[in-house]
Amino acid sequence: MSNQGDELEGLTPEERALAERLVELGPLIVEQNAALAELSPEAAARLRASIVDSSSPSPRWRYLRNRPAVVGTVAAVALIAVVLSLLLRPTAPFHPPVPTQADLRQNLPVPVFSHARSVFSINALHPRGGNLFNGHLRLQGSPPAVPMQRRAYRLAVPHNVVPVGKRFLGIGGRPRRIRANHQMWVVAEAGTAGSRSRLHSLAVSVNTGELIYHDRRTFNLRLAHAPASRRHAIGIARTWLIRLGWPGTALRLRSVERVGPRRDIRQVVFNWPQTHAATIAEATLWVTPNGSVVEVWAWPWVSKATPVGVRTPASAWDIAQRGSVPVAVLRRVEGTFGRGRLASSSVVSLLVPRGSGAYLVPGYRFRGRATIGRRKTPWLALVPGTQ
Repeated sequence: MSNQGDELEGLTPEERALAERLVELGPLIVEQNAALAELSPEAAARLRASIVDSSSPSPRWRYLRNRPAVVGTVAAVALIAVVLSLLLRPTAPFHPPVPTQADLRQNLPVPVFSHARSVFSINALHPRGGNLFNGHLRLQGSPPAVPMQRRAYRLAVPHNVVPVGKRFLGIGGRPRRIRANHQMWVVAEAGTAGSRSRLHSLAVSVNTGELIYHDRRTFNLRLAHAPASRRHAIGIARTWLIRLGWPGTALRLRSVERVGPRRDIRQVVFNWPQTHAATIAEATLWVTPNGSVVEVWAWPWVSKATPVGVRTPASAWDIAQRGSVPVAVLRRVEGTFGRGRLASSSVVSLLVPRGSGAYLVPGYRFRGRATIGRRKTPWLALVPGTQ
């Protein structure tokens, strides 16, 4: 800290010694921020309330409360102690599921077709760009050793999102429970039935907390000439999530791109801060030039973590070579047999929804190039990292 001496000027020797000791503990604040990210927003709020609203401060705190140069640091260190004490308490363990073939296909950048009768649950933001290869791909190569994350995460199941969002977003009609895509949804929907041009809907899965939002009323803006600024779009996206209960300030920005027919829409993508690169983002939002959010696909924040056993990269690569996992090819090909070579491998977090909630589990992503028939194409395969 370059101006530490100026900040400590005017303190007594006792106060200066205490302040210097607290400054030494500053790096722990970084760990405290990471620890807070592991907690639910409700638990974090209770922690802050227990410190800020304490009705019986210690004599030493009363002595320092009029010393603004050190009070803020004292509060930060106190918060660290409380957070660590809560994190060290035993919590009920959970057993994350092992991803199935269907889960792996959901995590690949291939079209996912919805069988829902209601248009509210059709997700327009799922990653695309590839196709499943319905043949045999003989893979060659050897993956390098990469450090593997040994933790799985359980996502929260948010409550009252639709009633709150209905008021915030101005969606008419009462929330309803509708079964679609083999799960139950709470839905607020307005607009002419069957007319996507006027659709305005918010749907949240009761089972997993998945959120899908559409606003077709302002999707096409004839008078718009330029997209919203990058900074403005990020702020709008964060605010939108916060108002619906997401810890938006803790979201890790993943990308900001221009999309749409005229490339006048900003696509803002956030990731979970606790995990390695997730194959599916925590939240994807489309922001129009006038600041309206017109499309959202979001999953809940992390609520719990647990250690898991993981397989080695060589073991995962052997599974891919045996053809035991689906493979995506990023170009259209003809034929049912091909040869591919490994170009890179990385550690990812796979999103695994279940009837009791959604989970993030470790996995491997293998990439390369293949020759199928007469065409060359990039290929991609995902392998569960858990045993």
